[in-house]
Amino acid sequence: MSEIVHSLGPDPSKELRASTSSPAGLTNLGATCYANSILQCLYMNKSFREGVFSVEPNVLKEQPVLDQLARLFARLHASKMAFVDSGPFIKTLELDNGVQQDSHEFLTLLLSLLERCLSCSKLSKARTIVQDIFRGSVSHVTILDDYLSVEELEGENQYYCESCETRVDATRSIKLRSLPVVLNFQLKRCVFLPKGSAVNSGHYIAHIKDENTGQWWEFDDEHVSNLGRHPFSEGSSNYAAKSVQTEPVVHPSCSESIDAVATGSHVECLARKIQTSGAKSITMRV
Repeated sequence: MSEIVHSLGPDPSKELRASTSSPAGLTNLGATCYANSILQCLYMNKSFREGVFSVEPNVLKEQPVLDQLARLFARLHASKMAFVDSGPFIKTLELDNGVQQDSHEFLTLLLSLLERCLSCSKLSKARTIVQDIFRGSVSHVTILDDYLSVEELEGENQYYCESCETRVDATRSIKLRSLPVVLNFQLKRCVFLPKGSAVNSGHYIAHIKDENTGQWWEFDDEHVSNLGRHPFSEGSSNYAAKSVQTEPVVHPSCSESIDAVATGSHVECLARKIQTSGAKSITMRV
């Protein structure tokens, strides 16, 4: 009897979700953790998920990438399995599953592609979902120094003032004009940490807060772990976590991309600040 049972393969019941409230993971097809972490962030964003689900069937038939994304979201939503196959979506995007990519670049390209696909929808909820959630606006502000004083026209980088018709010293900055619902931070990975199998590879995981329950979850491809409500508070088991570098942070109340160096305790400090301000997801690269 044991030989017969063994020949049937793994027991599917052991691959079920721990509970109906537990999110499902995504299969790693070789080097697709960067895509999995972003897809989980997008799926766990309730507004974005509902926008994808609202797309008309005829639009889905005309847009294969959008169709496969909706199908993937549906499996993550309805499947009782602990993880679902991301293969059809990855194949539709024609991604090389043997090559590790940058999650920031993947997110940027994916949102641009989805924005074009969704423009075919006649439903405003679906057609503008990318802009409504992820788009903000900025202004370039130039401040003149000693505007009325006589300035020597020196240097190649001086600012040409149209009103005074001359080049003057100036400072330039960016000011936020409108804020999107979700902010995507990009933190530079500038510090080398001697771990992993090679210097040209790494691994992405995602830490995401469930909007409905307030619970934080760790998404590591097929493996999903419940981190509780305060996983980054001092004294928690995750406080002294591995040295990692953050690759995007999604936040609901700002709109500017910020560059910074973050490793180890710096990431934990950042995570605590984000948690207290209501962040929904963090994607990390080890």
